[in-house]
Amino acid sequence: MLLKLLFVLIGSIISVSLFKKASTTLSLAKLNVISYIFYMFVMQTLIGGALVFLGDTGHYTFKYLTDFKSIDIMFISVMATAILLPMTIVLIYKICNINMKERYQNYLDSEVTIESEQIVFLFISAISFICLTLLLILLYKIGYIPAIKLIRAEAGFNFGTERIKISGLSVINNYVKNILILSFIPVMSYVAFVFALITKKSRWILLFVVLFCASVIVKTYNFEKSQVIFYLFVYLIIYTYVKGRISKKLIVSFMTVALVFILLIYYQMGYSLSFSKDDLYNGPIGRTIFTQVGTLTYNFDLFPSIFGFLNGRSLPNILLTLFHIDGDQLRSAKLLMEYYGSTHVFEGTGGVMNSLFIGESYANFGFIGMFFSIFYMGGLLSFFMWIFTKIKKNAIYIVLFAILTSKITLTIHGGFMDFIYNFDAIIITVLLVGIKLSASFYPKLQQMILKKKSSEGNS
Repeated sequence: MLLKLLFVLIGSIISVSLFKKASTTLSLAKLNVISYIFYMFVMQTLIGGALVFLGDTGHYTFKYLTDFKSIDIMFISVMATAILLPMTIVLIYKICNINMKERYQNYLDSEVTIESEQIVFLFISAISFICLTLLLILLYKIGYIPAIKLIRAEAGFNFGTERIKISGLSVINNYVKNILILSFIPVMSYVAFVFALITKKSRWILLFVVLFCASVIVKTYNFEKSQVIFYLFVYLIIYTYVKGRISKKLIVSFMTVALVFILLIYYQMGYSLSFSKDDLYNGPIGRTIFTQVGTLTYNFDLFPSIFGFLNGRSLPNILLTLFHIDGDQLRSAKLLMEYYGSTHVFEGTGGVMNSLFIGESYANFGFIGMFFSIFYMGGLLSFFMWIFTKIKKNAIYIVLFAILTSKITLTIHGGFMDFIYNFDAIIITVLLVGIKLSASFYPKLQQMILKKKSSEGNS
């Protein structure tokens, strides 16, 4: 036990030191993608993993393990990630001679630029009108506003089965629902917010209020409780990028409101919120600290002793075809649910069992795949920080980088294959870059038209 405790303490100290160098700062007032990942990793994987490694296996997920040796393998893998991921980033900075601390501080200190604000407003308003109309159609199909049910549901209302039913609904088709409703409405609200923050114009403020209310409905449309918190957190990231830092008072206020919101929602859904060990395991604290750790351990328990490695089957279908891999996409998180959560699948309430990204990479290619994914993520995060600090601090790009900061962080505790190909991230990038380029081109187009009219008049 003493050796295990020393392993946890020494590994954690090394990890914190490396993450501080990789992110340039662990200050919440100057949050960036790497420091955000650090805090989420500690909260959702490292703390729970350490407790389980040291013997606290009372959480329900560990009742289904077939081999408890998987726990040791899990935590050694977690600690390898905690050290090698930031180490890779620091080494890339050194090899490429990048002073990221200076670059990031210069970015935060620089002024925000706005181009063709009126044209951007027309673009955002037009897109928002289409998306909001589609949202109304979706709500009509659902028959009620899910956000209201979360606050006040009648006795006997089954959130699990309703979630499955609602997730199966579409407007025109699933692409329209996923892109124009679930994705674009929150994106438009972020754009409206940054322009309202900078210009303080009433039209932007009004548009933001409308889109903000719609986004809260979107983020809770299938009774997800945490999604609305992460949606709101992006506003803090945007504010940090715009102003250069954020006050600790605002951070503490946000955390307090978020905690109270989650506790109230859990209470509404039937949890007693007492401080007994069972409630700590099954309530929001247990879900945050232990659940991801449990599902990560399942990956080492299931593969390859029960199921053979997936050998790339978790890639999107478009890449399966490109790489000539037989069969349709098979995510490890879905396999875990079908094996360990078969009761929920039978009842129609089972979804997937997501975990830290190394889980899916291991499930596909074993330890070789796991270590590759760690180094790959180190390279990806280094590139993100480099391009983020290199591009001019424009209002549209601030929204893009804030969204990608949140998306990358949340996907870290999803599937690794989403870092190989992520359609949602691609479509959001295309949308915002398209709006930015159109806004930049508009003044040049006006000048061209004026010159043409002027030359025609002179002739």
